[in-house]
Amino acid sequence: MVRRSVVWMTMALVLFARVGSGQTVTIAQISGVVSDESGGALPGVEVQVRQTATGATRFVITDERGQYLLGNLPIGPYQLEAKLQGFNLYQRTGITLTVGANPVINIMMKIGTVQETVTVTANAAMVETRNTGVGTTMTEEQMVGLPLNAGRPLS
Repeated sequence: MVRRSVVWMTMALVLFARVGSGQTVTIAQISGVVSDESGGALPGVEVQVRQTATGATRFVITDERGQYLLGNLPIGPYQLEAKLQGFNLYQRTGITLTVGANPVINIMMKIGTVQETVTVTANAAMVETRNTGVGTTMTEEQMVGLPLNAGRPLS
């Protein structure tokens, strides 16, 4: 009976140790309000944090009052970004979250210029401009089917 109890207790300890080993501490959060230069709230802003140690990212969209909350973040160093079309990109580095941290980071975005990015991805054939010759690649079957003149190809 004692032996069975010891076996059960050992199995329980191993199970609890395995469950706890894969988890990270996620008891920090970042919150704030995003506004423009005049102090007006900006809804629809994408606020993103990137944990610089691991590269993990999370993002939220501000509500109608410009508020955001990024909760359940693992502790560690972070970079914060906010972006909205028509405004300059906001970036802040050097944010370090510790256990129980709840920093309030209010963001003021400045009106920016319209920026366009054109990305071209095409598989167009390259045009040879230095040589006017016409060339092609032949398969093995085409080579075998060429007519021969006394064992030599016709020229």
